[in-house]
Amino acid sequence: LLGFLSLQRHANAIDGQSFKASDEDIERLYNDPMCERTRGTETGIDWDSVRLEFDVAPFPTNMPLVKELMDRLEQPGGFDREAQVCPSGIISVLFYFVKFLIERDDPILGAAKIYFSILDDYSSMMHPSLLDQSGWLVKDRRINSVRDNLLSKLRAKQLDQNTTTPKVPRIYVYTDSDVSGIKKLTQGVSFCGKGQWGMEVHIHDWLMVSPHRTLDPAEADLFFVPAYSICMFEAGLIPIPELDKLYTDVVRELPYFKLNSGRDHVFTFGSGLSANVFRSWKSVIPDAIFLTPETWLFNDVATSEPCFSTWKDIAIPGYLHRSEIISLMERAKPLSKREHFAVFLGR
Repeated sequence: LLGFLSLQRHANAIDGQSFKASDEDIERLYNDPMCERTRGTETGIDWDSVRLEFDVAPFPTNMPLVKELMDRLEQPGGFDREAQVCPSGIISVLFYFVKFLIERDDPILGAAKIYFSILDDYSSMMHPSLLDQSGWLVKDRRINSVRDNLLSKLRAKQLDQNTTTPKVPRIYVYTDSDVSGIKKLTQGVSFCGKGQWGMEVHIHDWLMVSPHRTLDPAEADLFFVPAYSICMFEAGLIPIPELDKLYTDVVRELPYFKLNSGRDHVFTFGSGLSANVFRSWKSVIPDAIFLTPETWLFNDVATSEPCFSTWKDIAIPGYLHRSEIISLMERAKPLSKREHFAVFLGR
């Protein structure tokens, strides 16, 4: 993992919300997504040739090339240097390497978690449409699939090591096998997992492997409905009117929602719009539990009352990137030396 620390600087710099991409990064992503400018290079990796080889030798026959490239990338400065010329190539190599670690006969899940976190950092800078429209075989849906596979195997390993029943409160997490519309509400996982809104993604991920998760809805105390709604809107993936209809259709199809009028169902809303990103929330999910970092009116919305109810909802922190957490910890004084205490997160 020699390259892990060195790659953090560049990966952090292209986190679209916590950090801003440079003009050069943006130009490269839009104008040379297939990395054809590296063709015939003698000073780095010829990513154009790599892409063509991946086209003719798909996984797992491409693993000798993937391992060779990983060896080169993990040399000091390797990830940083190549990310400056071909982020799509790095995403593809990391994707295949993580897939190999997960799907081998004896999965190496500890390493898979580490390398997926690196893959997640790089793919988070790519709008899902950029991945889907590029000439590389690795698309947003394939990264989401590997993420789901990793979480599933981590959950299975946890169950093997712990045969006790789920911890209280027992939480049932809806998936697209319960309601197909959930798949559309949870696309672009890496991209949506950064910035304040990222709490919607990370709570979902945590619950998928949580000791509180139950696979038996009959024993559930709570039901979690995953959705990355504000990211769907802000990223231009789903406009507000369509989002409203999709949410409404999903709720109507939730098989256990009507049992308690939705009072035991949990939704996350990670932006200043809070539940107003779902315009019909007052009529469709008025009694459901909201997890949100915003408890008052923030964005310009056509209402004079906040969505947050102190009787049922829970205020939680927005997502912070690991580099932001480290930076805060490095600068934090001991409580005994603080005369005033305040926290601000914003722009």
